[in-house]
Amino acid sequence: MIVYKVVEKKTRWGSNWMMFKDYLADKEIARLVLVYRIGLNFREKNPEFFPRYFRGSVVKAAPKSKGILCFETKQHAEKFISDSFLKHRATVVKVRGIGRARRIDSVIRGCGAVPWYLITKKKDALYTMTPPKGTIAFDAVEVLE
Repeated sequence: MIVYKVVEKKTRWGSNWMMFKDYLADKEIARLVLVYRIGLNFREKNPEFFPRYFRGSVVKAAPKSKGILCFETKQHAEKFISDSFLKHRATVVKVRGIGRARRIDSVIRGCGAVPWYLITKKKDALYTMTPPKGTIAFDAVEVLE
């Protein structure tokens, strides 16, 4: 099944890391350095949550995660970019979902600003939200462009 993934234009990082870097752009320098170091440390210890999406690669979902989150249409992906104020940084790439497509009922709120929520807040309803319209999950994706 062909679907769409939002990634950072220049680096091809997925949206988790792209949104974290975007969040930091608004912070004062002292806090930025501290939070960025914490974020880098978390990314290094949990690389499965921060894949890069290069053409021809197969990206697998992190263990115990809801899967690789994609969008059913390019329009859904573009709306996510617009709603998240990521136009300057993000692009949409075509991917092929591997495995059974799944609808999900919630995603972790705030993981763009605080990526360690991906593992620390999974069951806390206060930290979940309805996924953006058109969100669909797969066990893996093949990056087509």
